[in-house]
Amino acid sequence: MVFLGQIRGSDAFIEEENKTISVFKGIPFARPPIGDLRFKTALPAQPWSGVWDATNARSSCMQPEADNINEDCLFLNVYVPHNQYNNDTKYMKKSVMFWIYGGSFITGSIFSDQFNATYLSAVGDVIVVEANYRLSAFGFLYDGSEEAAGNQAFTDLITALKFVEQNIEFFGGDPDSVTIFGESAGSMTVSALILMKDQNLFSRAIMQSGSVDSYLGSETKELALIKAQELAKQLNCFDILNDKINISCLRAADPKQMTTICNNMRFNNQFFTPIFGDKLLPIKPSIALEKGEFRKNISLLFGTCNDEGSGFVSNLGFSELSASSPDDSLNLSKARLLIQLIFQVMKVSYAKDIVDFYTKHLTDADGVKLKHAVANAFGDYHLTCPTIKFGSKLSTNSRAYAYKLTFTTRDNWTGVQHGDDIRYVFGDSLRQPSAYSLNERHLAKTFIQKTATSFRR
Repeated sequence: MVFLGQIRGSDAFIEEENKTISVFKGIPFARPPIGDLRFKTALPAQPWSGVWDATNARSSCMQPEADNINEDCLFLNVYVPHNQYNNDTKYMKKSVMFWIYGGSFITGSIFSDQFNATYLSAVGDVIVVEANYRLSAFGFLYDGSEEAAGNQAFTDLITALKFVEQNIEFFGGDPDSVTIFGESAGSMTVSALILMKDQNLFSRAIMQSGSVDSYLGSETKELALIKAQELAKQLNCFDILNDKINISCLRAADPKQMTTICNNMRFNNQFFTPIFGDKLLPIKPSIALEKGEFRKNISLLFGTCNDEGSGFVSNLGFSELSASSPDDSLNLSKARLLIQLIFQVMKVSYAKDIVDFYTKHLTDADGVKLKHAVANAFGDYHLTCPTIKFGSKLSTNSRAYAYKLTFTTRDNWTGVQHGDDIRYVFGDSLRQPSAYSLNERHLAKTFIQKTATSFRR
């Protein structure tokens, strides 16, 4: 154990479970990645004097259209159910669940209300840890040198997991019983951590809709460098004569301006995402999977939502695909065109084959089915197939379990959208029972019990 200093948290009483949860918010686990440490690998937090106030939320990492953001954002939350004892009155360490949020590596924060883990901790009787990690260019900029080596966000999370390994016993947790879990980009990160064979910081993992072996999951260093150069040019930090990024200039750039530019770049299909070919992910994830280059003998739970793509395509701006559009608003030719356009934008060479596969046997009379064809093509490519492929590969050397969320409360064609499982994992319907049906509350309890209790046995 490593003692960093004293902290003061707060208590939340969960009446339905007759249990008190101690909540510690905003504990620093790494040094602030500011100044000369911008774009650098995360460094462990230094000890502090006095008592750290862990009763209120602190800053989220830099991201567009958000409040209370700052580069000094590497904090974690800890939710602790009050201690229990066995028949021998010996202290029982509690299992730990370590949450990694999603948001396309662009947005996300442990201080978001949707990640309030009091009910997850109470119903599951587990310690829940949530850690912020750097986003966009702050978390993934690669300039071809050790000054900005890429995958900085992964080093943030590894540092947070090491914090858990070294300090969770102070909270009554078991460092040998850690489950990492995440959704979307968080799930991609979970899969990336599984590929890092030397990171023995967890024994179980839960992947909710996402794999590092996917379109947005990872990219080559060459592509990452092109994006870094474009960012540098827009910030007047590119040395044209030497064809080189001025990293000192980028470190001095205004973080809000950088965030705005990064956000605009994504509309040109330029996202800052994980890279492979570095020390953490030395080979392409798909090749690593084929070669069996991943952690063995762990327990994995992986799953997806029934309609992963519907929420995305219904917001593309096509009236025929809006959630409120009539059932017969989409015809076959338009559906085929939309699928073709979606995959051409992503520069997928076999776009026509995808169109044919998802629209065969459909006619103009199949309005809702045509909408689902467009949505499924998108969702399967980005999320469902990569997640299932990753889980299937790991099942050869690990215990692997799969789930699919099919329960929906929507009365339109979009069904069970990407991210709908979050509300059940974190027990949102238990925190706000008047806003949810009895079935939704029951599903939340079942989800928590399966992920936090049954799965870890």
